Amino acid sequence: MVRSIYDNTAFCSVKFATELAQNHQRDEEFSEHVKFIYEDFKEDKTLLNPYFIDGYAVFIACSLANHSCKENIGWHTVGDVMYWTALVDIPKGTEITISYTFPSIRPKRIQYFQDNYGFICDCPLCSGPIDPWRAFKCSCGGIIYPEPEGYKCHSCEYICTEEEINQFNEEEDFIIDMEKLKRHKAYYNPLRKMHDTHLFLFKAMRKYVSLKSCPNPLEIFEQYLIPVAKYQVQFSHGRVFAAVLEQYGVALIKYSKIMPDLYEYCKNKALESFQMAYDYRCSLGMGRTGYAAAVLQEHLDILDPKNLNNFVEYDEY
Repeated sequence: MVRSIYDNTAFCSVKFATELAQNHQRDEEFSEHVKFIYEDFKEDKTLLNPYFIDGYAVFIACSLANHSCKENIGWHTVGDVMYWTALVDIPKGTEITISYTFPSIRPKRIQYFQDNYGFICDCPLCSGPIDPWRAFKCSCGGIIYPEPEGYKCHSCEYICTEEEINQFNEEEDFIIDMEKLKRHKAYYNPLRKMHDTHLFLFKAMRKYVSLKSCPNPLEIFEQYLIPVAKYQVQFSHGRVFAAVLEQYGVALIKYSKIMPDLYEYCKNKALESFQMAYDYRCSLGMGRTGYAAAVLQEHLDILDPKNLNNFVEYDEY
């Protein structure tokens, strides 16, 4: 389908798609959205990757759902069918919402939705008192979050000065300006202001463990990435927790190729991690359709290190 859109030979025209949607009041909006997607595809270098070519689709009815950063519906696809699953108890008459994108700190995601979708997100996470993914360290050991009345520690209730807030912002800008493959260095800065749960650090370290230059990926997974991913579950129902557990299992099998004497240990730890990921995916509704089982089987196959060469890793949220 993506190839057809890319080559401008898609059988499904904008007119036909809007007729299928049966909502002619949104014709202009839908046309603009399809045009945006088409232009984005033309510039998207990931189209050269077969995984992503199979990963794009337009689901007319599902596209009518509004966004929330704290969504109440999870989604996944099996073949050409998209499945929705309630992530919480949803009272009758409550709007169902899905997440349009990956987690990000509040200022960036609000700007993203305004630029790309034309709305200002007012979901519980964006309109709430704190941004849980934008956390800084307090001298008391607590966590400082940006709040309407200022940057405040949730342990000692200290209110930061303007100078301290500027330091926080400068540190965020500094890590964004760094090359992506070097951002992990910010984590090891003993003077950093960002708390371990800050999303910038989490993303940087998740990228770092996939590099050959990383000397201790298993330790980083066990002591940092997995605990923070589990912590994030309370704020959003994204798939990042399962994805990190699976990434950890893959790292264990890779390590067993270097240290064959530890193969059985690494294999058992990887199997345990893959099973935890499967259980979490099932809690998101991916068990009934077989999606969770398919992902599990894909990872079980690499318990034989010989299958690692054909395994393609990707980041999933």
